[in-house]
Amino acid sequence: MTNETDEPLHKVIEYDNTLTTNVEFYNPNRDYVVEKEGLFNVKIDRKTLNPIFEIKVNPQETQTYYMRVSSHITTLIVKLNIWDNKTFYEKEIRHQVVLALFFGAMMILAIYNIFIFFITRDISYLFYFLYVVGVSAHYVVYVGIGNIYILNQTWILYIITFASLLTSFPIFVLALFTKTYLYTKQYARLNKILNIFIVILPISVFLFTITDEYNKFRNILPIILMIYLLGITIYAAFRKNRQAYFILVGWLSICLAIIFMLLSSTGVFNIFEHVYYYIEGSLLFEATIFSIALAYRIKQLQDEKVRVSKKLVVQQENETKRLAIQVEEKTAHLGVALDRETTVFKRVAS
Repeated sequence: MTNETDEPLHKVIEYDNTLTTNVEFYNPNRDYVVEKEGLFNVKIDRKTLNPIFEIKVNPQETQTYYMRVSSHITTLIVKLNIWDNKTFYEKEIRHQVVLALFFGAMMILAIYNIFIFFITRDISYLFYFLYVVGVSAHYVVYVGIGNIYILNQTWILYIITFASLLTSFPIFVLALFTKTYLYTKQYARLNKILNIFIVILPISVFLFTITDEYNKFRNILPIILMIYLLGITIYAAFRKNRQAYFILVGWLSICLAIIFMLLSSTGVFNIFEHVYYYIEGSLLFEATIFSIALAYRIKQLQDEKVRVSKKLVVQQENETKRLAIQVEEKTAHLGVALDRETTVFKRVAS
């Protein structure tokens, strides 16, 4: 970097990837002392989501900086941004406020669903609560908030070890939610395949946890399962399952969000450069749609309860009328029989 001005140049180099595990920065101003950062070396006093390195270039001076990076859990993507100090920290504060609002909204939806579960005892609400918590936990690590505000270095190392669990858990409970919410037992063959997925996914998580040999394949099965869940929902919608209409919109939203997250993490296409908060918006939209669908489920159950109650009242009224008619008929028959017996008695007496 060259400073062609007559004033010292103070800049911030931002390493724009929260999941890179090792980042080593060689600063010539400090005799090339290595500044270590990354997911394996999060500084205790760091309050920025991405690793940053502050540099100073004296007037009319050129400085060369070196960086060595490696990634243990994701594709290695090196993207550097150079900022003025003031501009960077203003951007960082705005970004963290938006993320705080996003996670706050997700937690409100989670609390809402667990509250409804305790009222209705409908297991679908519990599964969806676990999904919202799981996807929020995954995303809090993905964007870096958990690394600097919630987790210490020991917990970060645990999470890296169990990365497949963190990725697969939301999809697993979402499969259970779909199974109970759409009542997939009515689609026998599709339900059998779904049950196979539900058994295989935890086994795959266990295998990916005990060995790193096939670690690059850990996301394949969850993605296939998500596509299958989308297929079941589409099928249920075609079969006039009214509860499938709502969550189909949410499914399309979350599938696109996850696809873009994968494309971004592999360096193929970075959606954040075009729509900065697309992922957060999609996840929040999907969670809201699913919560509305669950609220609609309550309305359907209440309407069904009212319909059944009215039907029972009508049946009871009809049964009362039928019994009344039978009583009248039997009373009339008894009256006729009594008159006959009276007549016969009089004749005998005569």
